[in-house]
Amino acid sequence: MFHALCVGNCIAQQLAGDQDLKLIGQTSRGCFLQTADPPVWTVFISEETAHGPLTINLPSGVITPIKQAAAQTIALRHGILHFSNSVQLSLQNIPHWQTPATLNPIQPLVSRQATIAEAIRTIQQRKPGNNLAGILPDLLPMLAMSSLPSSTGGQFTEKLHRLIAGLHASDTNSMASLLATFLGQGSGLTPSGDDFLLGFFLTLQRWRAHLSLADSVCPLGRTIAELAKHQTTYLSSNLIECAIFGEADQRLINALDGLMTAEKCDLAWLDGLLTWGSSSGLDAFAGMILANDCRIAGV
Repeated sequence: MFHALCVGNCIAQQLAGDQDLKLIGQTSRGCFLQTADPPVWTVFISEETAHGPLTINLPSGVITPIKQAAAQTIALRHGILHFSNSVQLSLQNIPHWQTPATLNPIQPLVSRQATIAEAIRTIQQRKPGNNLAGILPDLLPMLAMSSLPSSTGGQFTEKLHRLIAGLHASDTNSMASLLATFLGQGSGLTPSGDDFLLGFFLTLQRWRAHLSLADSVCPLGRTIAELAKHQTTYLSSNLIECAIFGEADQRLINALDGLMTAEKCDLAWLDGLLTWGSSSGLDAFAGMILANDCRIAGV
């Protein structure tokens, strides 16, 4: 019997009763389970130290026997996940992690933009061969945030032009449909378009008192969350829904708060951002950048 260290508050609520879960995949960092009955929620079981709304954190050395024992169906009974007759994981009496409240005051918009520009320069130096990420190359020339040449045919160029025009015009009637065009765009468990929406909505919700579009986040968010259930992966859909309520992986929260509050372009949060997926952290960062565009960000 192994004992988990912590569980994200969002997924803890979904695992409150007895049920069966399905194994949907394994990675070098952990394994993914899904609830079998709708509404479908995804669980990430991992030895990573970073907390998240869908993450069950494990002690070191536990994930390997769990992976080896994991069958197609895992039973959750009385707070214990049964991977096999000999391997169980207890979720009983462990702390629930929830995104902490913001602590530091927001910096002026010009300071936030300076932090964004410095982060982009640092990313280009550290990862010169990855083209930053799926969406950043298309986004940055539009916002004049980088020396990158304008994209002439990127996957997201046309979608971004339309979205930014709608946001600048505060055209709430078309915003949902424009945002929805990013759902499921890209490859992997969390496509680039979904990560972009996650970063965008997380910024608006977490810093809603300071951003002019924040009044739209709840109605827009409910629409996008419902559409996401049918237009992208379950994992992406769950993460977007969490972000709409201000919940996200600890590394994304640290990056967002660093962007919004750090003085003198302190980039202590950048390492964590770069470790959230292969490029997912950078695509989420693109959403954070858009929410800080001077033409829509407010103060």
